[in-house]
Amino acid sequence: MSSGNMLAIFYFLLKGIGNTLLVTFTCFLSAFLTGLTVAVLRRLSPLPLQKILDVLVFILRGIPILIAVFLVYFGLPSIGIYVSPLVAMNLSVGLISGSYLAEVFRGALKLVEPFEITVAKVAGMRQLQVIINIELPQMLRF
Repeated sequence: MSSGNMLAIFYFLLKGIGNTLLVTFTCFLSAFLTGLTVAVLRRLSPLPLQKILDVLVFILRGIPILIAVFLVYFGLPSIGIYVSPLVAMNLSVGLISGSYLAEVFRGALKLVEPFEITVAKVAGMRQLQVIINIELPQMLRF
């Protein structure tokens, strides 16, 4: 290969780094927020909604990411919703990775000492305050 070809290839690789970083950051952010939201909802909601969220997480964890991307990108236009390839990638990877992170966060929430939660409730904190001020800081250090 000549050096001119190498420079042209290197230029296209540099151009693609921006898209790669954009997709990585947005997918990570959407997965993190999805996982955190589902984990907190599973903790706060009544038992029927917890079971629905359990089934939803179970189903999403079983879907391969490529199939989810195809379903979002090619399936949504059939019902009149058109998305760009980056949005389809972000939505599908965010949902599936978020379901995995929801399980990780659920396990981390279970590691918080029940005594600390009891003390916070005795001190007059509501359930949401306990989660925000006691459980989330301990959970997110992992």
